[in-house]
Amino acid sequence: MIRTGRHLVTVAAVLIVSGCGGRSSQNPFRAGGVRSSPHVEVTNNNWRDAVIYATRLGTRIRIGDVTSQSQRLLKIPLGFTGADGRVGLQVTLIGSSENFQTGELYVSANDIIFLEIQNHLATSSWAIFPR
Repeated sequence: MIRTGRHLVTVAAVLIVSGCGGRSSQNPFRAGGVRSSPHVEVTNNNWRDAVIYATRLGTRIRIGDVTSQSQRLLKIPLGFTGADGRVGLQVTLIGSSENFQTGELYVSANDIIFLEIQNHLATSSWAIFPR
């Protein structure tokens, strides 16, 4: 009986010291966690300020604006891309009827989309990279 008690104390000490069965303290909703949302890094080389929208299945939400000749990091809201990761980006120039649409992009939660807006909107470009 004493021998069994000594083994239980030893096993309990090993479990406590090793942290076996403990949970991760990482918050899954933080940027470095499992569930982040895609980000858009926008470089606006256009002479006009631009409004950036995320689009999906006919829905459009404003994710931010970027001043002329500047750069800004925007965030697509968590869950807007859905399970399939589909999203589009639309650029509308303030004071103009011109706009630029990327079409459907397939992104994962930790991706970053680089969007470069040019003076001639048709020559604007984008690329997707994992973070």
